[in-house]
Amino acid sequence: GACRTATDVAAARRALDDLARIVGDGAAAAADRAVVAFEGVLLELKATAERPASDDSLVNAFVAMCRDRLATPVDVPAIAAELGVSYSSLRQRVRRALGRPAGRLLAEMRADLARELLARRDLPIAEVAARTGFDDPNRFGQFFRREVGTSPSAYRRHLP
Repeated sequence: GACRTATDVAAARRALDDLARIVGDGAAAAADRAVVAFEGVLLELKATAERPASDDSLVNAFVAMCRDRLATPVDVPAIAAELGVSYSSLRQRVRRALGRPAGRLLAEMRADLARELLARRDLPIAEVAARTGFDDPNRFGQFFRREVGTSPSAYRRHLP
């Protein structure tokens, strides 16, 4: 959605080129067509991710502030205060524009970032916790388990 990291088309192209080599020369033309089609899908996903979340400028400002502050322990009431609106007004406008609560949106963004960072196996889980706004790795673990359904270490173990 609008809150996810934009797709890296170049990296996807390299991965698909590797796949085409694995498939072999006999399927090169089919692999090329698949690469072109897949690139089109990735470009559309990227364009979708770059569109504003809403026609409401306050909601867009909220989404941008959430994205910019994922590494801090910021919450929705603090962002509302910074935007100069009441917490209840912000909650209502975000729910009306995006179809889900503001706090849920912030939690989803943090969980998405945590998944991306956990895929980088060089980062200790405590560092992933810090980069997603948690001072305490145990609280991060509780959050991640609640949002994703598994512990950060189990999630990392099951990555390809």
